[in-house]
Amino acid sequence: MYTQVFVLLDRNKILENILDLETQMSIMKKNPAHKVLQRNLRYLEEKRFGSKFVTVDSPDDSGVKLSMRRHSQEFQNTILRYKEKQTMFDEQMNVLTSRRKRLIKQLFPS
Repeated sequence: MYTQVFVLLDRNKILENILDLETQMSIMKKNPAHKVLQRNLRYLEEKRFGSKFVTVDSPDDSGVKLSMRRHSQEFQNTILRYKEKQTMFDEQMNVLTSRRKRLIKQLFPS
């Protein structure tokens, strides 16, 4: 009887942890700063035609606007900085995803 209660408590705790991780992941995906980061990175990567100058938010401070030539070193460095921030976000998401998968395996062993 006691072992069944402990097993149920453990399963409930694992379920709570999974739900917490999913909530964290959802919050991260919906974060306005992350959405701006994705939009600006896509804009810079797809910018091939049009004006020689590009104006975009700074990757380090969204309140600062950067204006640069499209094929300049500053343009390339800005893209790299945005990619670094995107990589950091992806790594955090991967950590949360792997934790969630591990907990699901504990909950539902095959």
